This record gives sequence, structure tokens and C-alpha cells, in this order.
Amino acid sequence: MSKLKIIIATGIFPPALGGPATFAKNLYDGLKGKGHGIKVITFCKERAERGENIVCVPASNLIFLRYFYFFLYLWKLSKGADIIYAFDLISVGLPCALIKLFRKKIKLVYRVGGDFQWEAALQRGYFDNTLWKYWEEKRFGFYEKMVLRMTNFSLKKADFIIFNANLIKDVFLKYRGVPEIKSGVIKNFSPEANEILADLNQKQGGLIKIIFIGRLIAMKNLIRLLRAFQELICREPLKKKWRMELAGEGPEESRIKEYVAENGLSDYVAIRPKMSRSEVLKKIANSQIIANVSLTEVNAHFVTEALSLSKPIILTKESEQFYTGQKNELIYYVDPLDIDDIAEKILLAEKTISAETPPEKIQIHDFTWPAERVVKEHEVVFNRLLAQ
Repeated sequence: MSKLKIIIATGIFPPALGGPATFAKNLYDGLKGKGHGIKVITFCKERAERGENIVCVPASNLIFLRYFYFFLYLWKLSKGADIIYAFDLISVGLPCALIKLFRKKIKLVYRVGGDFQWEAALQRGYFDNTLWKYWEEKRFGFYEKMVLRMTNFSLKKADFIIFNANLIKDVFLKYRGVPEIKSGVIKNFSPEANEILADLNQKQGGLIKIIFIGRLIAMKNLIRLLRAFQELICREPLKKKWRMELAGEGPEESRIKEYVAENGLSDYVAIRPKMSRSEVLKKIANSQIIANVSLTEVNAHFVTEALSLSKPIILTKESEQFYTGQKNELIYYVDPLDIDDIAEKILLAEKTISAETPPEKIQIHDFTWPAERVVKEHEVVFNRLLAQ
């Protein structure tokens, strides 16, 4: 394969935390290791030095000024590039689409791992249901219609769209008019959890700890999870052994804390700050049950990492695993809108665990794609586009 000149356009990049940042860094390292010319353009709050191949764009609080800066930096960076690979459709995706408007020879590829418009509707309180239901009903407000126009512009300028899951791909094919010939699925990198197994402390004093790690946003459906947990601790003799931790940051944090305080859950529920990936793996390994009851979950790193550490997980039916028919004794699928179902599945999961599992008994599984395959699949897509 010929060596390519690729620009990765991403909203976040290490040292920023988060799954997209980790994916971008892993792909950057993998493609660079294959001899390709890779540069990254990303937003930064401070103009810190990131290295000769990392371009840092000031993250202005004024959204259109932010797009303008990103466009200017990318215009200079993209001269002579073969591929622009954008990690969303709006924040970096819109400036990338404008570049494509003027530099038509550059191949523009998007990576889509969620639906910003639906998430925004949930967060603004205009909707409270699954991703599929949102697009079936199409009850869009003014803001969503504006987002729809912007993302449609980006999609029309794309030469190819890479999805991280079949579920989100099929939503875009059915409701967003994306041609199947211009789309494909490349999964996330497989987690490498082995390095943390020697540093575990599994003893919890008989407590059953349920954890969620991720963004504290409406889409994660955390109030319903707390309501299900509240049902559990009201049942004697279970009350004293249940604990829950929610780790992350986001606009729902104040609402969650308010719910915990008002319902007398402060002794049972802890809210933790955002964690690094190594901290996430250790937290998962030292917990008994993992919970992800999102209204729709496309392909969360947290879910993959929990399964890689052989932890039972309460997982929404509106997920890639359920959508693709994945069956696993560790997964307890739930209706994310049914609080009783969530509570009952937690009880079922509790019967399968041991609070004293030693580190050497933890099994590592492969539920995603190894790094070599992820990098190879990207090379195949990029080279095919350039050969057209």
C-alpha cells in the first residue's frame, strides 16, 4: 500500500480524557507506525505544545468563532493532504466539510459513533426515549432542525462514513439517506486490561458495588437507574449491602446529586469525578456489577472494558450487543424505560458474583477488534477512496 498523508480532525486528543481521545491517539500511533504521514488537529483550552504533528486550535466560547479558527488552521494544514478523517459531523465536521467544498480532491471521511441531534433533544428535555423512536417520530424543534441542516451538509460532502457500530449505521442508512456503498463499520480498539490485574484489591467487606462510568448526560438514563437502585435498598435484608458509584462529569450531575439527597440515598450512592483509563479499569475490577441502562448505547468503551474483565453487566436492550444478537452469560439485557426490569436484572446478576474474586481468576475476553485490524481496515478504506 502507498503511504498516505492523513489529517485526523478530532474534538479531543490526549492528554484530554475520554474514549474518542483514546481512539484517536491509538489510530494516530497505529497509522504512523505503518509509515503514513499523520497529523492531528484538535481543540485545546490552552495553546500548549503538543508536538510537531499535533495542531492545537483555541477553543473559543463563541461557537462560530471556534468553527472559523478551526477552518483557518485546517486550511493551512490540509494543503497536499490525501485524507481528512473527521471524528464528528459538527464541531470539527462542519469546518472539514467546508474545506471539502473548496479542495475537492481531498477525500473526506467521517467517523460517527453517536447522534448529536438526538442527544441534544434529550438534554434539552424535548424527548425521553430511544434513538430509533426519535427518528420514527421526527418531532423536531427549531434547534434540532438547525442541527439537522448542518449535519446533512457534512454528510453530503463525505466520501465515506465509518460507523463504530451496526446499530448507528442502520439508523443513518434508514433515516439520514446515507448510501450503503459510502458506509462501513470499524469497531473500537480492544482494551488491554492485563496490565492492571496485578494491582487489584477485590475485598469489599460483603458489599455489592454497582458502578456506572461515563458522561453524566440525559442519554445515560441515570435517574431511572437510581430509581431501580432505590427499590433494591428498600428491600430487607438487602439494604445494608448495596452500594452504587457514578463516575463522570456532565450537565446531569446537579440533577443526580439532588435526586440522591432528596431520596435519602447519600449513604448508598457516591458521585465520583471523571477518571483516567487506568483508573476506570481498576474501578471496574474492584466492583461487582456494572450498569449501563442508556436510552440507546452505540458502542461504549465502558461496556467493552467491563466485559473484558468478566464483570456481569446490566445492559440496555437498545445497544449494539443486543442489536447484533450477542449472547453472553455476563450480560443481563434490560428495557431502559422499565425500572422494575432494571431492578430485577440487578438481583439476577448478584446471584452470579463472588465478592472475593482474586485477581488471577479474572478472565480477559476480546469483544472488540485488535489494534492491527482497526488500523488495517482504515488503510483499506483510505486506499480504496484514493483509487476511485
